[in-house]
Amino acid sequence: MAITKKGKELWANALGNAAGLTGTTSSAPTATKVVDTVLKGFTAAHLGKDIIIEGKVGTIVKFESSSEVLVLRWEAPGARGGATVGTPNSGTYVITAGNTPGYYMGLSKKTGEPSAGELEENKLPEEILWVEEAKPSPGLVRASTTWSYTEGKKEYKLEKTFTATKDDVLPVTIGRIGIFNGGYVVADKKTSYATGVTNILFHTKLASTATLSNEGDSVAITDTVEGS
Repeated sequence: MAITKKGKELWANALGNAAGLTGTTSSAPTATKVVDTVLKGFTAAHLGKDIIIEGKVGTIVKFESSSEVLVLRWEAPGARGGATVGTPNSGTYVITAGNTPGYYMGLSKKTGEPSAGELEENKLPEEILWVEEAKPSPGLVRASTTWSYTEGKKEYKLEKTFTATKDDVLPVTIGRIGIFNGGYVVADKKTSYATGVTNILFHTKLASTATLSNEGDSVAITDTVEGS
């Protein structure tokens, strides 16, 4: 497991940055944006934090201006990574302190240890992406994981089993994974994995490569994140 440059920033933000905010939207939020042209209080310090409106929560993934932020998916608290919920109406919003957890796992076709230069980048090289709208159900694209922690240990685990479907390009060999704080933006499934929209925390070489050749082939991956 190797922590990325962005991962270090998010770690520091999560543990030490208490910057939150409350205000009122000046227009109805969309599937991806929240606007407040009155308070104009949004800053880059809010990147990676949760914004909550009418009991619906989204992750702030891009700072557009002091009056506008880009939000990743609207979800129900307690069901993060699950089905999206409807877009909230205008009203009071709250931006929480701390950061949205990194609980999405992406697969890479690249092998070998990530280089120092790759750890500086906010992306997973050769990540398997959802690129064709005509193929709606690929099984090898970035997905939410199952988190677990054993009391008394200085580590936690993120686990995911990926199963190839008819909508994946096969055969494919998996050599690395990345851990992210988001999956895709609802309105832009094709390109929203790109740099600056979601953030990569960890970039890890698998202990051994996994080749999936046919529909139904699967690979179970556990990423253990250990504190020093």
